[in-house]
Amino acid sequence: THTHTHTHTAQNQWLRQNAIDVHGNFLFCRDCLVACLDVHTTRLQRQRLIKQKQKDQPILEMTKQEVIEKRLQNFVLHDLEDEMLTFEVWWKSVELNEVVEVQYPHERHGLAGRPSNHAKKEAMTDFFEFVDLNIQPNGRQAGSYSAQYFFVPKFTRIAAPVATHLQLSGFRYTGQR
Repeated sequence: THTHTHTHTAQNQWLRQNAIDVHGNFLFCRDCLVACLDVHTTRLQRQRLIKQKQKDQPILEMTKQEVIEKRLQNFVLHDLEDEMLTFEVWWKSVELNEVVEVQYPHERHGLAGRPSNHAKKEAMTDFFEFVDLNIQPNGRQAGSYSAQYFFVPKFTRIAAPVATHLQLSGFRYTGQR
């Protein structure tokens, strides 16, 4: 299976470099590619889509070792033609000095290493309390697939107000900061 996957990977790279232009157009008759190279049409279409994406998001080649050092595993492109082969199995079979393709941009998420909003339990509790205190029913029943509550009419913004704005607007808020 390891050799089979590497053969497909090499053929996929060849297809993108030699049979598909930068805009995703086939340079040869699609049916001829399918017949001559014994490539399934869905695989050929997938390579075409990858090539189209490369125009806006270049694909870089780097070794598995570089990918591990830069923690870019989530951005590695892999062609798993064998449906039984998972990414984890394929990744374990790749040698440290083997070259893999990495989708760019591959910057880490802006919250990397910091808690997300979902981890801010106190802020979520305060927000839900604020919402509960400042909504009014609109008459719709549960199960109507539309909003059942509206913010009170004096609600005019979502930006964090200062304490004096809260007092002037009449909003009820008990959260402490």
